[in-house]
Amino acid sequence: MRLVLCSALAGCAVLLTACGGAATVDNTAATAVTSIAPLDRSPQSSAPDTTTTTSETTVVTTKVKESEEPVADAPAPAGTSAEAEDAYLDDLKEAGINVEGVEDQLIGAAQAECNAQDQVTVPAVAGQLIEQARTQLEHGQVVEAIAASARTHYCQ
Repeated sequence: MRLVLCSALAGCAVLLTACGGAATVDNTAATAVTSIAPLDRSPQSSAPDTTTTTSETTVVTTKVKESEEPVADAPAPAGTSAEAEDAYLDDLKEAGINVEGVEDQLIGAAQAECNAQDQVTVPAVAGQLIEQARTQLEHGQVVEAIAASARTHYCQ
């Protein structure tokens, strides 16, 4: 009975902790900055003089201008060229892989293939391509197609 009661109390504590906090997320930029004058820390004396200080508050409003149109072209990652990307993707198309809509992921897989320490990205991407019905090839064939084309066009 004690165990059940302790478990229930622990569960309530976890739920209350998870629900706590007043943090919110929105996509608005901060629009006001307030500055406060520093506190005057002069030595106290027994004289009846009083000093009054005033402070100014400065409000700065900034407006973030967002582009009305999306970016048409982004620069290629360092060390690659558009020609290398096109040739890599063309090789994958010729191998029987539908690359439409997943070009960025496939380019990332090519870059991962060039990293000798990364041995999981290409097989994972190959599995995703198969599950998304983007190819009729076997897993090993997709892995080899990605790896071979990446070594040809990306790895220097």
